[in-house]
Amino acid sequence: MNLSRAFMRRRFAAGGKGPAEAAFPRQNLLRTSGILYDTITHLGKPSSDTAGWQHDRACFRQWCFMLANSNAVYRAYCDCLPRVGVVHPQHAFHKMDLGEAPDIVCSSEGIQGSFWAVLDTIPYGHMPNESLQTAFQKTMTANASFGNTPFHNTDLAPFVEGVAFTKFWNTYIEGHNAAIFREGRGLTEDAFRGLINSVSQAYLTHINTLVSTVVNGKRFFVTEKGYIGWGPKSAEVGDSVSVLPGASVPFLVRKLIGEMARTGEDGDAVDCTLVGEAYVHGLMNGEALAAVERGVVSEQTIVIH
Repeated sequence: MNLSRAFMRRRFAAGGKGPAEAAFPRQNLLRTSGILYDTITHLGKPSSDTAGWQHDRACFRQWCFMLANSNAVYRAYCDCLPRVGVVHPQHAFHKMDLGEAPDIVCSSEGIQGSFWAVLDTIPYGHMPNESLQTAFQKTMTANASFGNTPFHNTDLAPFVEGVAFTKFWNTYIEGHNAAIFREGRGLTEDAFRGLINSVSQAYLTHINTLVSTVVNGKRFFVTEKGYIGWGPKSAEVGDSVSVLPGASVPFLVRKLIGEMARTGEDGDAVDCTLVGEAYVHGLMNGEALAAVERGVVSEQTIVIH
């Protein structure tokens, strides 16, 4: 049984809560309405089919490095920089070697070059009040609750899961135990340190199990519009992120061309093959349908071979 599939289907409504719209014009063809919302532009290494952070440490760091160097990050930085008399060059993300993430450098002043710290300074434009760090954390866990975290019944509850995941990431993935405090989050530094110290080894193991369950055998991706998510190992650059009415999660589909696309159906239909289910942060709860209502995107007829 695919644990991440069962885990996700209970919790999301990417295509709304209405019935699915589908027909089978002939054998091995599924005709449905849907939204081809976005396109994958960059893919990370596939994670292992065997759960365990030791094997996937380099993979997960490459995913984080990939996001820290993405066009979405660069555009966010440009939006924050003074524009008077400044011309920002095009960020050639597609030319970067994202195969390996460089080692983190530790110094007496703190962590230099930490991708995790970089992501905490940049907003994720598709979810209000979320940094890229938070968006990445929720993508790695399919936005699951961590359960009874330390301080979960206190006013500090909104910060606890992020702090716990930060300790997990620094300890398991980046290989250090430094925790960088940032002001302006409603926490004093003493309270922040108290939260960090309250996260036990047993709880770190719990987070590791959650991450391994969710992204086991998956590939992280960044889309043309700056969304982040993960899909099956078979995903490729150019695959479309589709949302089908009534479906709980988005699907990756691959457009067919030439002879492969001949269905004899409606000439406006888009012929595709199904790649697999996906998690796309910011498209899991009807956001694509809302974009249709606003006229931002439109539904199409999709024929899946």
